[in-house]
Amino acid sequence: MLAFTATVSAQDVPTETTEPPNTPNVDDGVPEADEIGRAEFLRGRRAYDSGDYETALDAFERALELTSRPALYYNVGLALDRLRRDAEALRAYEQYLELVAESDERATVEARVLALRRAVDEERERTSAAAAAAEAERERLLREERERVLGQTAAKRRRTGIIVGVAGAVVVGVVVAVVIVATRGGSNLEQGDFGPASRALVSW
Repeated sequence: MLAFTATVSAQDVPTETTEPPNTPNVDDGVPEADEIGRAEFLRGRRAYDSGDYETALDAFERALELTSRPALYYNVGLALDRLRRDAEALRAYEQYLELVAESDERATVEARVLALRRAVDEERERTSAAAAAAEAERERLLREERERVLGQTAAKRRRTGIIVGVAGAVVVGVVVAVVIVATRGGSNLEQGDFGPASRALVSW
């Protein structure tokens, strides 16, 4: 961001009044809000000159709220500019140029607006690029997670198939064993019915 040095302007700010601070100056036609607004403006100018831009911004915004003086957009823009709040400073300067037709600061503000527009556009591009990169990374992580889950599911299915196959083989083996035992048991019964009886008859 380009350096920008400017003096906070007191333009369009009410002059001193001899009335007490809390008493509206009816003779001069200055309402109480303007008196308070001027006090806020002066507080902001002191803060700005001392480098306390947060306090300056608060005071200038308060003065603008109280008085609705368009020239104060310039001061608000200055404080925002010093705080590197570029987009907000740009809006304040643009308001100033729109509402204040002629001023000594106009040429300076116009040049600053051009610089801020470039800075804001560049920041938007960086933000968009960063968001796109973050989205791409998120998609990559999601894809890897899906692949990991699918891989685990496939491995589980393979293990399940192996277990089922082994169990099936065991069952088949048991059935075959039972059949063999049953077959052998049948032969023994035949021998028991006839063989021993034959021998017994022979020995009778």
